[in-house]
Amino acid sequence: MAGDRWARVEALFHEARELPAAEVEAFLERQCGDAETLAEVRSLLGHRAPGFLRSGGGLPEPPPPSVEERDRSPSDAPRVDGYEVLATLGEGGMGAVYLAEQLAPARRRVALKVIRTGIESREVIARFEVERQALALMSHRHIAQIYDAGTTRDGRPYFAMEHVPGVPITALCDEPLPAASSIRGCHGRCS
Repeated sequence: MAGDRWARVEALFHEARELPAAEVEAFLERQCGDAETLAEVRSLLGHRAPGFLRSGGGLPEPPPPSVEERDRSPSDAPRVDGYEVLATLGEGGMGAVYLAEQLAPARRRVALKVIRTGIESREVIARFEVERQALALMSHRHIAQIYDAGTTRDGRPYFAMEHVPGVPITALCDEPLPAASSIRGCHGRCS
């Protein structure tokens, strides 16, 4: 995309994201001028929507985990060739993350994320693929690296990523911090 065209798309994106949701589409129709610009700005807005990482950018929310899934012990964990599941690290609406031992080609501890049983709709799989691809493209010392991906023995998608021991980020979010400390902490973590 040419520099001046990109500048226009970027300007429209910034204007549109400041508008109330009900006004965005009419604004885009008036301002974009051509189908390609309209599609590009819509694409950017979809990726910047509030809660995108939680909601999949407009895809429907999966149902919450069942009681059985929340109480799942590692012995009930998914079977993935080349991995031995050791413990459950966490669960969410889309799946669970397990501490696992990768057996080959290198023996190492990994975090194994697997879609929950029974929610393997096209929308959920697409959302899972977006998450996996986004992580695979990121390269930063504070973002876990993707090592492997595939399907479990029962056909559910998974990906294996670097295991980073520590406190869950949600625990850090619950700690009240003055604004200046929060900004310094975020800047230090993101640099």
